[in-house]
Amino acid sequence: MSCTSSKDIISSQAFKNTDALILQQNFIIDSDMAYPVASSGLQSLSNTNLILQGSTVNQFNLIGNDNHFKVIGDSISVYLPYYGEQQMGGLPYNNNNVSIQFDGIPNSFEISDVDTKGVRVLKFNFRNAMESYKARIQIYPRGTASIMINSSHRTPIRYRGIVKAIETKEEGVASN
Repeated sequence: MSCTSSKDIISSQAFKNTDALILQQNFIIDSDMAYPVASSGLQSLSNTNLILQGSTVNQFNLIGNDNHFKVIGDSISVYLPYYGEQQMGGLPYNNNNVSIQFDGIPNSFEISDVDTKGVRVLKFNFRNAMESYKARIQIYPRGTASIMINSSHRTPIRYRGIVKAIETKEEGVASN
């Protein structure tokens, strides 16, 4: 087992490639797992057959499910499946689409400097017609990301994913 210093990680090509995407504000995060806050409502699902294979009430496998958090210049596009509890009224009752969705310019957007371990933090505030959100994204040196979403109407949820260049549809090539 070898130890890699923070200095080595920050100077690695993988880190430089990922960080360039972040600074250019041209990337997508595809999530493979969702981690809702464990609640009595979710816990009651554990005795049913409603949870997909590879998932538990504390973590939901998103592989094969459409999801993204895109940053393109000053705009974001968010489509993340939601697992958790609605905290108060405001969302339509019997709404079939309970995912977190937003397309547009966020109310605020902040990119931190890289810390000593090579982690960069991005913060977004945005709202749609129904609720407001605060997103905090930690991007790690090897291109993995953790997205924490707090909502005005729902319990918090965290996603784990990979940062990638956005593919252009015409050419199927990564854009720069």
